[in-house]
This record gives sequence, C-alpha cells and structure tokens, in this order.
Amino acid sequence: MDFCVLGLLLMGPLSLYQLNAAFERSLSLFYRASLGALQASIKKLLAAGYIELASVESGGRRAKLYRIRDEGRARFTELLHEPLPESRLEETALARYFFLGLVPSSGERVAILDRIIADASRSLAGLEASKSELSKISVPASYAGILSYQVGTLDYGITAHKAAIRWFKRRRALERAKARLETDKDH
Repeated sequence: MDFCVLGLLLMGPLSLYQLNAAFERSLSLFYRASLGALQASIKKLLAAGYIELASVESGGRRAKLYRIRDEGRARFTELLHEPLPESRLEETALARYFFLGLVPSSGERVAILDRIIADASRSLAGLEASKSELSKISVPASYAGILSYQVGTLDYGITAHKAAIRWFKRRRALERAKARLETDKDH
C-alpha cells in the first residue's frame, strides 16, 4: 500500500479522496485498498517523513493535499528493488510494473523486471516442489477426491506463475530494446 501511495504522489500532490479515486480508477484491477487502509498508510508515511501535508484553499474550503518528499522518492526506489513478498507476489509485481514508467532509466527498469522474474521463478519452483511432494503422498481413498482439488489448485498456481513469467519476460525484452535505443542515441 505504501509503495502505491508513494507512486501516486510522485505524479503530483493529491488529497486522501483523490488517492482513493486513483486506486479505484486504476490500481483496483489488481490491488484492493479501503479508505481506512489509505488513511493508515498516509499516517505512517507522514510519521516516517516520506510525505508531507500541504493545505490549500479550494473553492472556499481547505483541502489537505499530500506531497512526496525527497525521502519518499528514495523509499519508493528502495521498494522497487526489494524482493517480492511470497504471499502477495502477483499483486506486488503488477504494482511495480504499473509504476515502472516513473523510473527514468531503461537499464534500471530492466533490473527491476529481472528481479520480478527471478522472484516469480523462485516461487514457481516452490510450487512445483510442493506438487512433486504431494504426488508421493498416499492417502486413503476417501480423501483422494479432496486431494485432487487441492492439487488442481496448485496446478492453477503453477500455470498462473508460468504465464506471469512469460509476460514479464516479454516486457523485459521490450525494455531491453528501449535501453539499446537509448544507448545508440547517446553514441
């Protein structure tokens, strides 16, 4: 959540309600956020010194706008490069990709995509190992039907991870092409 709030504020100052609307318009496709969760994130980011409050007059009313500070920009960059959390891998990977256009260098964007692919590949290997272990388990006939649905769910996760990895690899190839063009322009 903090990463997404920082990313949105990198594009300009926003009020709580504007942040909420931005989540609903775009990020809600892959990231759920309630108004309460946004308030908690803003409070935490303010306390950490990553954002600041700017009150302005708007149509005769005071509106609280939040803007990112240099420390928040640095934190956003740190978060872009952190390992993806196993429990929210897809959501976090998509959030990073969503804000990738805020990263000025193609080379850095490629490095971030490399990280996403490596983390997704590691997670895929874990799912495949779990499936392999499950295939060795002998269960009573009365539980075989239950196990088949659990293995099916695992198959879904494996298929989804493979599709995500292919998708991110295609995006990385496009980004590498952009990086080559940038390098060619500089020479």
